[in-house]
Amino acid sequence: MMPAAGTATRRLRAAALAVLALAALAGCASAPDASFACGSALRCDRATQYCETLKTDTPALPTDYACRPLPATCQASKEPAQQACGCFPAHTRGDFCSAVDSSAGRAFYRTQVGGH
Repeated sequence: MMPAAGTATRRLRAAALAVLALAALAGCASAPDASFACGSALRCDRATQYCETLKTDTPALPTDYACRPLPATCQASKEPAQQACGCFPAHTRGDFCSAVDSSAGRAFYRTQVGGH
């Protein structure tokens, strides 16, 4: 005999809460949106890192992604997103920069194509 639909739903919720509790105890849980995607495999911490993308000008070579330390001037930046990239020092690699704001904060992306 199958349990009632309400019973199954309560069991699923309890199981999900148990998994979340175990993850938190194991140090796996983090604040929602505290990180952002950098390529398909990395997550950068939006408070302390930016995503660097190195695209090659040779299609056969892969694109590289890395989370790099965010300059202190960018951590404190209150500029609108479209002007925020000015917080990076002039020598920072990446000819293209974008800042994306969300309810969790700002995420920076810098992209270099070819050379350098």
